[in-house]
Amino acid sequence: MKFTRNHKFRQRTFTYFLPSPPDRNTGYREKQFDRILGELLKLDFEIEDFKLSSLSAQKSSGVWLVFVLRPQTEKANALNLDQFQDELSSKLSLDSKTQNEIDGFYYIKDHNDDAI
Repeated sequence: MKFTRNHKFRQRTFTYFLPSPPDRNTGYREKQFDRILGELLKLDFEIEDFKLSSLSAQKSSGVWLVFVLRPQTEKANALNLDQFQDELSSKLSLDSKTQNEIDGFYYIKDHNDDAI
């Protein structure tokens, strides 16, 4: 017996490329991506699945993130994801105190940092 879910809205994909940071001894999180995904979830999208695909090239390397999203409301269904990402990216520019860091990355404090 096959079970299917009846969905009011069709699936949508959201892709994002995270470039590899320079070699580091400590971990980093991708701040801008965290914010973008958080905003999508606030706008009533559900993550149904996601895939990662790494890219190793001479001039550029990183990872592609592909999310399968399902809108949960009419408002989310009507949202143009390309326009959403462009508008949100411009709003989420890093503040002046992080300009000397790598754009999009921020340091995760380790419990051993206080001992240095």
